[in-house]
Amino acid sequence: MIVVEGHSDLAYFMWLRSMGLLDGIGANVGVLDAHGKFELHRAATTLSLFRIPHVVVWDGDAHGRTGDDLKKVACRDEAAWQALRAAANDPRSTTVGGIRLAGALEKWLGVHTEQAPAWKSGSLVAELDQHFHVRGSSVRDRSTALVAAIADLFDGKTAAAHADAAMFADCLFAPPFPQATVDFAAELASLPILQCRCRP
Repeated sequence: MIVVEGHSDLAYFMWLRSMGLLDGIGANVGVLDAHGKFELHRAATTLSLFRIPHVVVWDGDAHGRTGDDLKKVACRDEAAWQALRAAANDPRSTTVGGIRLAGALEKWLGVHTEQAPAWKSGSLVAELDQHFHVRGSSVRDRSTALVAAIADLFDGKTAAAHADAAMFADCLFAPPFPQATVDFAAELASLPILQCRCRP
């Protein structure tokens, strides 16, 4: 199973399937929309309960941000990563890998989409169709490389060879999944928390 964080990501992977690009991973690979960055660890934990191997793919929203906006978004990115690390290090986990892209999916692919939620997924697929066969477009090369990296993770290989490619600059590959440095039990016990802990 490939776990993604939102509707546009799901639309992208369904498009990959329609183009035959997921065939190399296996005929039985599915795609699960976690419905948000902060739900990725829940999706991973649920799949692990059913012993379903999975790779998690999500966006790193902090890439390219500046100033106060950077700090806020980087804090959110780190929180999602900490939760996923905790889930992946559970002894019962069947998480075999994760890839965090540098920036939003559409920016990483080099396409423009409508930002209104109702139109974003549809406009993404239209852009992918338009650019896939254009010589010099990044859509084909990046899509092929991303699928190859996911396939290697399912095969138990590391993604180190892919991480060195220029197109994956600033992307995060796992394994390894470092142990989480947040004590989630203590955090829950201290609720409600009125101020983000990354603020001074």
